[in-house]
Amino acid sequence: MSKTVYVDCRRPDDSGDGLTAKAAKRTLQAGVDAASMGDTLLVAPGVYDEGSGDPTGNYGTCRIALSSKKLHLKSSAGAADTHVVGGKGIRCVGVYCNGAAGAGSVFEGFTFRDGNVAENSLGTLVRSSDGAAAFVDCIVRECSGGDAVAYNGIFYRCYFTGNKVLCGKMLMKGEPPLRVKLYSCVLFANAAESTAAGYPSGIMLQHVEMSGCTVINNRFGALNYHANGKAENCYLFDSGVVADGWAYANCVTQGRAVMSPMLEDWRPLAGGAADGQGDAKHAAAMALPPECRGKVPTDFFGTPVPSAGMIAAGAAIAAVKPAGSPLFVNSSDAALKVDGHRLWEERDTYNYAYPDALPKKWRFTAERMPGRRVSNYMFADKLGTSNAVTLSRYPDRDDGVWAEALPEGNELRSLGLNYSQKLIKANPETLQKMLDALLVTDSHIVILCEPGAYGTVIIPPVTVRIIALTGPENTIITGNVQISAGAVFAQLQGFTLKGTVPDTPELALSDCRRLR
Repeated sequence: MSKTVYVDCRRPDDSGDGLTAKAAKRTLQAGVDAASMGDTLLVAPGVYDEGSGDPTGNYGTCRIALSSKKLHLKSSAGAADTHVVGGKGIRCVGVYCNGAAGAGSVFEGFTFRDGNVAENSLGTLVRSSDGAAAFVDCIVRECSGGDAVAYNGIFYRCYFTGNKVLCGKMLMKGEPPLRVKLYSCVLFANAAESTAAGYPSGIMLQHVEMSGCTVINNRFGALNYHANGKAENCYLFDSGVVADGWAYANCVTQGRAVMSPMLEDWRPLAGGAADGQGDAKHAAAMALPPECRGKVPTDFFGTPVPSAGMIAAGAAIAAVKPAGSPLFVNSSDAALKVDGHRLWEERDTYNYAYPDALPKKWRFTAERMPGRRVSNYMFADKLGTSNAVTLSRYPDRDDGVWAEALPEGNELRSLGLNYSQKLIKANPETLQKMLDALLVTDSHIVILCEPGAYGTVIIPPVTVRIIALTGPENTIITGNVQISAGAVFAQLQGFTLKGTVPDTPELALSDCRRLR
């Protein structure tokens, strides 16, 4: 007869028998050791970063090690509050089953993070044999090193992010005839990159089957999907060479499809690239983990999937009509945050957010990154048009933090953080001397002007942006603005202009006021 074993990291030690909550084991491994075939481990919320084992003697150290017995490990509070933490040379989970009787262990409702193994070791999150392990409603993040984050296993409604395989191997790897199977999962911002001599470039997925998954903004080397895998009802927005017999059905590989990758909002857009592109019959055929078999398959958010009909491709099946137009982030580095949440912008396709994905009261923060020269922040009503800025902020005046209302209307909006190759500070006495000293070969020059009254400004034939540090309230150009012959491009920002200004494509005005 099966029993429940209790585990609680708040207990002082592992001396309890684990048969009641008051006598719970402190470490997960002690709970596993106290359990028998078919038992359930009920795990209290907290951080589990103690205890370890090796299921075979040659797997290596694992925070949780199961050997030849089927268990169900379930958190009582869910993945957000229950963390299994590996460590240097410690993977999160190792499962070995010697035959079918020990197959089918389930891990439900955990965050697994910081698993780490040596370059040639298998599975920084999990190494399993014979289909021994299944993961349900789990988060996997910041696992690194090794040959694959997951080596075999079934994953259902799981989220993978920030994991790195650094020796040029696979992010996910099945060992035929076994496979890694991903159902209703999201893989976002993971990496399979080569850092060791003699290894091939990173491969993202090898011997993997996917159904109803969103795979987006991951980095890898030569191949993304490799060696006889299968994908159905998936939104696969990662470039690369697809090779070696992968089969695809009802998958989408182009176009904006979700509310906001940069804010990790995976709800599909009504009318977007993935809307209505999936077929529910594929989801109905999911080989769900043991504890979920016989139930109606659901998407990443728990919405039941119908047995037939067209649904959205990807991890979420119900499309949402977005309100308003998207906001784009166009800076060259991930230095912008919304309410403390870093905005991803590694590729232009991913750096957008519809208002539905933004907080109702949102606050932008621009970091001053070491080694980077921040020149200004812009909020524009059009993309790619330097003189369409409707709002600007200056480092000395606004300290890199500001709050704005949500964008309205149908025009595209753009939020930018500008950098420069060469940053110069000037005052009314030195500005023109600095402009005259610029060479034709200089480019991407930014001159930050202190408050004051400036005379005639003659702009040489270079690419230069001249920014008033505290805005037009305190900075005026009393003379004329002149553009030298052969000028490439110049921009004035944040000045009050009293004299004449040429109307020419080579000069853009931003946040400037005319004094009549």
